[in-house]
Amino acid sequence: MNKSDLISGSAVRLLVSLALAGFYLHMQFSLPASFSVFYHLGFGVAGIGSFLLFRNKESAAVPRLLVWIAAMSTCLAPLLAGLLGIQNIVLLVVTGLLCGGGALVLFSQLFAELCSYPTETAFDLVLLSSVLEPVFRLALIPVDMVSPKVSLAIFCVVPLAVAALVQKPQGSVLRHGEEAGRKHVQPSSPRRSSFPLGTAGVAAEIVLFGVIFGIMHFATSDVVLQPFAIAHVLQILIPALLLAWLHTSARKESRNFAFKLAAGLVLVAYFATIFFGDARQSAIPVSVILICDVVSAFFLLTFYHTVKVYGKNPLMVFGLGRGLFELSLVVGILALETPFFGVVSQATDGVIYFGVIIAVLIMINRFLLIVKMGTSASPLEEKSGINDALRKRCTDLGAAKNLSERQMEVMFLVCRGFTKSVIAKELYVSESTVRWHVKQLYNKLGIHNKQELIDLVEGRS
Repeated sequence: MNKSDLISGSAVRLLVSLALAGFYLHMQFSLPASFSVFYHLGFGVAGIGSFLLFRNKESAAVPRLLVWIAAMSTCLAPLLAGLLGIQNIVLLVVTGLLCGGGALVLFSQLFAELCSYPTETAFDLVLLSSVLEPVFRLALIPVDMVSPKVSLAIFCVVPLAVAALVQKPQGSVLRHGEEAGRKHVQPSSPRRSSFPLGTAGVAAEIVLFGVIFGIMHFATSDVVLQPFAIAHVLQILIPALLLAWLHTSARKESRNFAFKLAAGLVLVAYFATIFFGDARQSAIPVSVILICDVVSAFFLLTFYHTVKVYGKNPLMVFGLGRGLFELSLVVGILALETPFFGVVSQATDGVIYFGVIIAVLIMINRFLLIVKMGTSASPLEEKSGINDALRKRCTDLGAAKNLSERQMEVMFLVCRGFTKSVIAKELYVSESTVRWHVKQLYNKLGIHNKQELIDLVEGRS
């Protein structure tokens, strides 16, 4: 991992934004179920709409004004459902749909910005945000115990904070950025392969998990801000362990084994505390919250992998994936109201335990796939690790020659010997765009070929 990328101002800003977004999505489960149905419905419908709207487009950016409008509409959830209360059914439906749709617009922009980062940095950001989000929630617990209205007021501010932090996706994500706007440049669209059959399995997992979590939604709404220390600690530890696991998997086997052992001990301690302590009654809701948080992070990384590998629009991928989850969640919540489920659930608790087991299996499957994605470096990362010395020389030369950030990145990759097609795939741009960058780079530096560029960077000319 290039630590300078992770601790840069833009990366830290995105990290905080992702953590706040996760905090907001998690806190939605503390709102009244009647409002949640329409919120999740609005989120899901907006997600499918985003998929249909952006599936044949390259731009991942939306007008800045729309982002702020989305943030304002997203504030309607805690404001109206929590602080003021909603009595009118029409107002309930309208505000729920607007809030869910606004959340989709706001958080899909975060995902699009995430896709502008290299694979390793993006994985680190998502996992670190999963560690930070429960910390925010823990900090809110004492506030909620003193004054629930104050905690809801803080909740209202979160979407506005995310809107202030989120930035327009860079040109490296999609081609309606700076380079595509130049009239004398007409880059061809990147070759987009169709979704492979494997993504159908991911969609099935999303739908199944959404339905299961919707059915168990009633078990979580009352414990989101309860001081169950074991749940919050685990929500911090599990992403942290996965992050450490990914960064040691290529090192000594003994270290890799140590983290596997640590992960196993954490789970053993969890189940021992829950089922042999005094917390049996909270076992189901705590487990549901924990699994939902972890699986949500895993699905987000899966969406990122789909964008990077198959050249899909981030707004299309996030809209489809999150839309399927939200609509499935609505199906699960509504299933609670059916006479059949009422009879079954009264007869035995086995239905709930069965749902937890299925959710755990989905979490384990996603975990194994994420480990594989994280340890299988991209073509740019497989040949050699990030060469910090070379990157520094390219950065210094770029600063001296007043090069753009994108030109410095292309210069760094060219100096490492990668072809234009590989660079185009990694940066999610067309090969013609890479060629244009290289041409502009040569013109600014007064050179004519790759060897002269390498000599210049190495200080041999």
